[in-house]
Amino acid sequence: MSTFIDLLHRAMRRRYRRAGFSSRLLECGRFTLNYYECHRSDSAKTIMLVHGLGTSSSTWTHVLPKLSTTCNVIALDLPGFGLSTVNSGAGFARFHELYDALVEFIRQKSAQPILLLGHSLGGWIAAKVAVNHPEMVAHLVLVNNAGIFCEDTARQGSAFQVESIGDLRSLLNLIWFRYPWYFRPFYPAVLNDLRRRHVAEFVRSIQAKDFLNDELRKLAVRVSIIWGRRDNLISMKSVEIMERSIPHTTVHLLDRCGHVPQLERPKEFLNVVQEILEQQGTKRRATRPSSAPLRP
Repeated sequence: MSTFIDLLHRAMRRRYRRAGFSSRLLECGRFTLNYYECHRSDSAKTIMLVHGLGTSSSTWTHVLPKLSTTCNVIALDLPGFGLSTVNSGAGFARFHELYDALVEFIRQKSAQPILLLGHSLGGWIAAKVAVNHPEMVAHLVLVNNAGIFCEDTARQGSAFQVESIGDLRSLLNLIWFRYPWYFRPFYPAVLNDLRRRHVAEFVRSIQAKDFLNDELRKLAVRVSIIWGRRDNLISMKSVEIMERSIPHTTVHLLDRCGHVPQLERPKEFLNVVQEILEQQGTKRRATRPSSAPLRP
C-alpha cells in the first residue's frame, strides 16, 4: 500500500520527467536502485548527486533541471530510500552496503571520472568512494557531510532516534535554519516514513571504522566543501577537521542556511556547483577563497 510520502516521490518522478530526465532502475545485489538521468551529447562532464539520510533524490528538486542545461546529470535514490527498494535480508542497508552499492552504480553508469556530489550521509559515502576509488572521481563535492567524528557525533546520532512528533520537530529544527511552516501538517507522514525506512536502526548500526577521520589525508582528488553556516545538526568543527586534513580543498560557506543548502539557499548553492563544474579539469590547485572565510 502506498504511503503519502511514496505518492510525493512519484509526483517528483513526474516532475523530473517533464524536465527531460529519464527514470530508470538498476539491479544491484539485493537492492533495486531508482535513479534519474539526463544526458547531453554536447557535454563530456557528468555530475552524480547522492542524497542524505531519510530523504531521496527529491532533495535536488531546485537543482537538477538547471544543472541539466550544462552537463550530464545522474541522481539516485540510495537503497531503501525514495523509490529504491531493499528486496531481501534486513529491512535496511548498512553503511558498508550503501558504499558497495554506490561503487557498483558508478562503475555501471560511467566509464569516465565524474564530479561526485554528496549531501550529509551521501557525502560521507561519496568521500569513502573517492578515497578508495580515485579513478572514478574527478572532483568530490561535500555538502554538510556527515562522517567526521568529533565531540558532537553522539548528539548527531541521538537526534535521529525519533519516536514522536516532538522528537521529529526537534530534529527538523536542528536541520533547518527555518523549517517551512507549510510542511508542518505533514509531520505524521514524515515520522511514519522515517520509521518505515529504519532510520534510527541504521544510525545505531554505524561502526567506528565507518568514520572518515583517518582517511581524509588519503583523498587524492580535488575536494570542494559547501556548508550552511547555521547547521545545528553537524557543527563547523567538521569543516575545521576536513580543512586541516584534506590536501586539496576549497570551502564555500552559505549564510542564513542550515543543513540543507540545496533546499534552503538553492540559488546560491547552484551558483557554487556551476562554478565548480566550470573549473573541473583545470590544473589549478584548489585553495580556500578569501571571500569565504572559515570563521563566521
